[in-house]
Amino acid sequence: MGAQRKISIGDVFENLQVIENLGLKKYCGKNCTFYKCKCLKCGNTIDVPIKNLGTAQKDCGCGRSEPRKIIPSGAKYNHLTVIKIGHCEKGRGYWYWCECDCEKHTKLEVRRDMLVSGEVSSCGCVHDELFQKNVKKAYKKNFVQNTNVPKITHDNLQSNNTSGVRGVSWHKRIKKWQASIQFQGTKYHLGYYDDISKAKEIRKTAEIELHKDFWKWYSENFPNEYKKNRKRK
Repeated sequence: MGAQRKISIGDVFENLQVIENLGLKKYCGKNCTFYKCKCLKCGNTIDVPIKNLGTAQKDCGCGRSEPRKIIPSGAKYNHLTVIKIGHCEKGRGYWYWCECDCEKHTKLEVRRDMLVSGEVSSCGCVHDELFQKNVKKAYKKNFVQNTNVPKITHDNLQSNNTSGVRGVSWHKRIKKWQASIQFQGTKYHLGYYDDISKAKEIRKTAEIELHKDFWKWYSENFPNEYKKNRKRK
């Protein structure tokens, strides 16, 4: 496709002006026409393959060495306002001290590219606010009549559980198995047992008795959610 382009001496592509046709040269393993061009920004000359003229190559490379403009104090990026320039990181450029517009007015140092691109948009308060909103949303969805529906549906055990049953644990001081259950904000102690199977039985019976009226009410008022939860169980 590049060989079909018509290039004439004197043509200008961005900041490059064609001054000589250099003929065919190897480029990426293939023969390609090269042109000697003059950079209109600095006056340097550079050999450029025809396919790169005006696309990948727009100057001799001098533009890359130009320093980026310093961001002035007071510049606003999302929730951050630039206070002053910070330290310079080799190969990465300047960092800037910014103040967040949250209630705490937190000050933090942010790298230029992360500030301009919006990768860092606040001191973290926006993330915290979003997290709190999601927590409230999940709470509203999962808690009914002061009951954590997913928790009483699934038999997930804590990592330190040694009995294999939720609500049954070993009491070190008494040296017996303790059974208990918590429901709708109230914790019920179900006694201590030498036999773990007895403790498990008592715990299971209490769970059925406490939950049955709730599940009846829940199935009538939230039929779709009830089906989903019972199916997972």
